[in-house]
Amino acid sequence: MWVLEQTVSELPVLEGHIEMIRPGDYYPGGYRGSRFTVKSKTFQIKSYGDGPPTSRIPKGLVDAMEKFANKRTGTIRIRLNGDTLTKFGENDIYLGKMTFGTDREIFNGVQLFPEWKQEVCFWTGPQSSNDIGEKWAVPAYNNNRPHVARGRRENRVWSIKKRFDITDIVLDYKEQGGRVYVTFNGYIVSPIPITRVPRVDILGQLKLLNGKETTQISARWIKDRLKRVASGYRAVPYGMYVLGKLEDNVEQSITNIENIRDDDEIDS
Repeated sequence: MWVLEQTVSELPVLEGHIEMIRPGDYYPGGYRGSRFTVKSKTFQIKSYGDGPPTSRIPKGLVDAMEKFANKRTGTIRIRLNGDTLTKFGENDIYLGKMTFGTDREIFNGVQLFPEWKQEVCFWTGPQSSNDIGEKWAVPAYNNNRPHVARGRRENRVWSIKKRFDITDIVLDYKEQGGRVYVTFNGYIVSPIPITRVPRVDILGQLKLLNGKETTQISARWIKDRLKRVASGYRAVPYGMYVLGKLEDNVEQSITNIENIRDDDEIDS
């Protein structure tokens, strides 16, 4: 069962500097994280359109939205450490920390918590770039790597710490770096041409997912993603692959507020 706890978050914003963020406070750094939607009586995820709704709305979430953002419906974003955000006008508001418990797969047909077996596999959650998770980029060689970046190329905001745990695994498949998503539960997800990941048995994984009622929507989402091939000679599908799993948030150095961007504002 998912539960929103109205607790304080300790948010690093600079090297050696931590902000104490209380429920209802403005949350610096942009509206970021995996996206979910609260409707009148349901909780929903999306992947290129509406996904399966559930009546199991996280406990305490609607009350917090009403208390701190004067609304009972709308989008939320959840970060790796559980920090849960919503919009109040143009402001990013911190609601509290989401916890998931043991009964965590709340969307019928979708697997959000696949077992990480230390090997690359398909991401079984939402496939659309604005829903998966917090957007980061592994930069090209000699461009401040192994820090990772957010925002537009000419006005990037960099991670506070060096993140070899992200850059090393991404560079195994993308020599020039590229887009990476950090999901609300810690998976490192990146779009990669299927030809670069030959050891992943595409048909085998899809057959396995499609054979279980609990993962059939995940299988359909992955197939739909692979069909979105750019036109042109020798066009190759890009799958959304899980490359690793993180234990801690990736935090950005907030030195210039003008360069901060929401996930929706960052190119995919």
